[in-house]
Amino acid sequence: MKLLLASPALALSFFSVVAATYGPAQGQRHRDYVQRRQAAPTGTTNAAPTPAAPAPTALTPATEIPPLAQITSGAPTQATEAMFTTFTAGATPPISGAPPLPTASLDTTRYPALDVVPPTNSAQVQQWLQEIANVNIPNLAPTVDGTCATDAAAAADAQARGWWTCGGYTRPDDIVVCVDKHNWGVTFDDGPSPYTPRLLDYLNQQQIKATFFVVGSRVVTRPNMLQTEYMLGHQISVHTWSHHALTSLTNEQIVAELGWTRQAIKDVLGVTPTTMRPPFGDIDDRVRAISMAMGMKPIIWTDAHFDTDDWQIPAGNANGTSSLAAFNNILAASDTIDTGFIVLEHDLFQQTVDMAVGYFFPAARAHQPTITFNSVIQCLHQPEGNAYKETFANATSPSGGGSSGSGSGSSGSAGSAPGSKQASNAVPEGMGLSVILSSVAGAVMTTHPSSGFNLCTMAIQPQAIEDALRNAIPVEHLEILDQSSGCGENYAVIVVSPAFEGKPALARHRMVNELLKDQIAQMHAFSQKSLTPKQWEAQKAKEAASTAT
Repeated sequence: MKLLLASPALALSFFSVVAATYGPAQGQRHRDYVQRRQAAPTGTTNAAPTPAAPAPTALTPATEIPPLAQITSGAPTQATEAMFTTFTAGATPPISGAPPLPTASLDTTRYPALDVVPPTNSAQVQQWLQEIANVNIPNLAPTVDGTCATDAAAAADAQARGWWTCGGYTRPDDIVVCVDKHNWGVTFDDGPSPYTPRLLDYLNQQQIKATFFVVGSRVVTRPNMLQTEYMLGHQISVHTWSHHALTSLTNEQIVAELGWTRQAIKDVLGVTPTTMRPPFGDIDDRVRAISMAMGMKPIIWTDAHFDTDDWQIPAGNANGTSSLAAFNNILAASDTIDTGFIVLEHDLFQQTVDMAVGYFFPAARAHQPTITFNSVIQCLHQPEGNAYKETFANATSPSGGGSSGSGSGSSGSAGSAPGSKQASNAVPEGMGLSVILSSVAGAVMTTHPSSGFNLCTMAIQPQAIEDALRNAIPVEHLEILDQSSGCGENYAVIVVSPAFEGKPALARHRMVNELLKDQIAQMHAFSQKSLTPKQWEAQKAKEAASTAT
């Protein structure tokens, strides 16, 4: 694993510029499109053609890629494909330690009404509310409808709220990039749909793994599709029950949206996702804190410019030509940053799948330098089992009891975030020196909002890391905390240095990775071996004894 320090100022200035391009009009169009979808009868997955559109005609064969000019809101309807493979109950998942695959037969009466915010007075939601009962949730009023234009007060306070919709503000706990340059974290939202099988067939042929952010209402109507996604090795993540803007909901409604989707996925797959994506990217510090308290780390996309605009085609606001132009801009932007990138795509519509398999992936394949493809969990260099609670390293959670929000903001935000200063519980053991900015050192990061940095490291390495840092940069404060700090069996290293002064989180991330590249290489080897620190320590002691004799 290697992150380069080259041109951090250039990369961060790019983030600031493109964040400013995401405005109320774009967010409103996205919301209008989804609201039109949700107003359609259950199971409808294609936008209704306008009266002037020609009568739909089936394309033969179903896998034919339409010319770019034909990919519009009124495109001829293609015949959908059946799943090329399915799995039976009891099958062994590809994730080590995962329980056998459950039956796909669900009692749908156990779930809330589809495509509406679930009620909050059910016994199940009341139980889930206990997960956030002892967590300091920022006291932020819900937004009017999750858009900037309708809520001037919230928009004016967007930076302090960490509101992504208005300004692209993120927090250190948000996952927005991949580790390695030119590595694409492939993601698809809003499915499963009748067009998902075609996408899965293509991904399987091309040996590409993706992350699917699934809507709970679609999970319970198409459980077999979700099982196939999972069993083929794709990552499954939560995308809420009804696809409403989360910042516009009450705390209780947010818990219901996340909880029912999490439950539906667990019922279908036997595992519980440890990540989520907010619909429309609509997240603030209140939504983050609730999500983290429920054991789900937010994944957004690298920036507003890393949106393919594919969702605008069925809404009539874009076409294949403009969407491909947006994607080519994404590829160009990937050349200007020092990390990998995460892109927003959708598997909900015929047009969005056409764009993915017919144009986006081929364009990325042809790009130079070479683009590599991974699910988000893979592109973070994490064990794939960390995508689920039941298979997470040492059966711990990657987020859990603490609230997100302490520490320095990034992607346009500045200073420490408001809200809880609790430790972010259980930074993933396998991450080690991939250096995840957590809120383990909330007090330090708040006292030194622009010069603090913290990371988790192996139990056997803290002295080596301290020496490496002190030899490279001036250190005003350095603290090594034991496993109670939230690093599982690892230790936390808290560093305050004038070398970090004024640098955004992403720049500090690159800087520390460069300073500690030798330790990073060792930690990556540790992660690949899937050993706990204690097991690693025992193995190294055995090797040392063998060498001595």
